[in-house]
Amino acid sequence: MSSELLTFSVPVLGITAAFDAFALYAAYLSISVWRGLVVPIYRGRALWLATICVLGASMLTEFGVTAALTPNYGSASPAQREFLYLLPLAAIFVWIDRTVNTVIRLDYLRRDVLLWGRLRYAYGSIAVVGILIYYSRYLYPIPDAMTVGFVLIFSQLIYGMLTLARGAAVTKDMTFKSHIRWFGLFLLAFIVAGFIYVLTYSDPSYLVPNLLAFLASAYCLFRMAKSLVPSGKLPAG
Repeated sequence: MSSELLTFSVPVLGITAAFDAFALYAAYLSISVWRGLVVPIYRGRALWLATICVLGASMLTEFGVTAALTPNYGSASPAQREFLYLLPLAAIFVWIDRTVNTVIRLDYLRRDVLLWGRLRYAYGSIAVVGILIYYSRYLYPIPDAMTVGFVLIFSQLIYGMLTLARGAAVTKDMTFKSHIRWFGLFLLAFIVAGFIYVLTYSDPSYLVPNLLAFLASAYCLFRMAKSLVPSGKLPAG
């Protein structure tokens, strides 16, 4: 038991605490930006960022603490913890859409980014279908629902990440450029964490690498929040 405590429970709790520290501090910075600035573009990004940070911290805290303190975690049903992913996952998809649209609006020529204007509704539709298929396996015995849903979901996350990378390259707003670069890196870390989870499904021995990838995503959230903070002191109110 002491060996499992040192090699599994303590690292899991430590990584979870580090994730919460980055995510909650990023949420604090984001709320400060939202309250202290009047620029709608940055206020909107800050509010979305704070929402993702709080949702992510809630999800990972339950995930990490339950894994560290529950015996035979690998044999437990994953349904509850997977449904905890649903709300932040949906918020991330909406967040990508709003951010890319903002990048296009910031361009004086309103140039499209990786055909986003044409593929935007297909992106949303495929993401919704992927989520429905992935979670439908808990209700109906659909063959390969997990694999098909995973491919659809993460193909759209990858498309969003590439679109943000292109948007960061073309936008002239240096603050927003830094912000969406870190957003793209956040998506990359989130995608890696998802791959680790699905490829090592219900195997607790891979939970620490999975959480480390999530920790990297939390650091990106922190850097995203920092990128929105003005170099001077935020005005009161």
